[in-house]
Amino acid sequence: MKLRSIFILGIIFLLSLPVIAEGRTCWKKSDNNPVLDRGPNGNWDDYNVLNPAVLRGPAGYQMWYRGDDGSNIRMGYATWDGFSQEWDKLSKVGGPVLRLGPSGSWDDYYVYNVSVLYVAGIYHMWYSGYDGGHVRIGYATSIDGIAWEKYDCNGGPVLDLGTSGEWDDYHVCNPSVLYDGTTFHMWYAGCDGSYYRIGYATSTDGIKWDKHNGNGGPVLDLGASGEWDDYSLYSSCVLSTPSGYEMWYTGYDGSNDRIGYAESPDGYTWTKSYENPVLGLGAGGTWDDVHVLYPSVYRDPQGRAHMWYAGNDGSYYRIGHATADLWVEFESQAEIITLPATGGVINYSMEIGNYSTSGKSGNFWVDLVYPDNSRELLHQIGGTAGTCEVLNFSYSDYIPSNYADGTYTLEANIGSYPNPTMTDTMTFIKSSCD
Repeated sequence: MKLRSIFILGIIFLLSLPVIAEGRTCWKKSDNNPVLDRGPNGNWDDYNVLNPAVLRGPAGYQMWYRGDDGSNIRMGYATWDGFSQEWDKLSKVGGPVLRLGPSGSWDDYYVYNVSVLYVAGIYHMWYSGYDGGHVRIGYATSIDGIAWEKYDCNGGPVLDLGTSGEWDDYHVCNPSVLYDGTTFHMWYAGCDGSYYRIGYATSTDGIKWDKHNGNGGPVLDLGASGEWDDYSLYSSCVLSTPSGYEMWYTGYDGSNDRIGYAESPDGYTWTKSYENPVLGLGAGGTWDDVHVLYPSVYRDPQGRAHMWYAGNDGSYYRIGHATADLWVEFESQAEIITLPATGGVINYSMEIGNYSTSGKSGNFWVDLVYPDNSRELLHQIGGTAGTCEVLNFSYSDYIPSNYADGTYTLEANIGSYPNPTMTDTMTFIKSSCD
């Protein structure tokens, strides 16, 4: 008598760097916020600390931040071991790490709001410089992240104002820079004297930049009237993904700042998340209940996202921390399941962690992938809007006797069907036995 058996091999495969739709991920603010506070009275940063730029570099977690004493704005430096509750400000120099330009230069008034990369053993910084009238973007390098040498671009910045009448003819500032091995990509805030929006430029050396206008202007524009980001967009943080880029940005409605999220396949065509803002104001009476802005995001090797941001309570700016964990995982009820010749049932569950659903169909689904790579949709689920928790779904799928022998794959997916943003797989082998 010939028997047919189906063996379920519980193989859990987690992508090392999953593509996560952060607009649908819950950000949790740290309980010990703020993690970087104002300096003691009389210090150069005793009034505000904001605009964090965080890099995981040779010295661990490194932050360059804007500080001021109520009148003078400079850039400071701090480090974090990844475990302590707060960052350690640099005591080695006892003050800011980026000097002002000489009197009469384009950056003799303020230097602030930076983006830092570590490439080929050198720290590269792009920073905002102010001369009392306009803000432009300059460039500096360092071997240790502390002592910086400014690049003298014929006595001027490396990214200048647009020509008169353009959308960025008054200020260019707040850079976010990525390097892909051949090209530097910069997203920056531009202003025409009224509104800030996000622009894009590229460079082969980090010094000579070509602007790329989207629709004749910025690549990320204001929200519609009445939306949370209808007044200004500025201070973006951009990361690369296997499918393109993702951006966290500050949006302003004329009263409050919040943080939003957008995705792009090419760096200049952006789609905002329908769940924006993704990081909102704190509860009334807390340190960040008026403004939440200036995001800096890093993904650790486990796929956990960290965001450092500035918060304001109507009086002072300080720097906080938030994290986002998202996972999808198969859990089979047995490693081996034997079914009769007539077929049988596979029982398994799917666990999804920290996912905020939209209520639209297709947020979660399970595909069966045949040996020939064709697919069959087994389940498609729309979640409950606004949830932010660990979700568990249990399934029973009938495997008929006429399934051909071979290796099959079950895929658990998160995203907008049929394009998942995160996937976990489990395989089973169907074989005929005597």
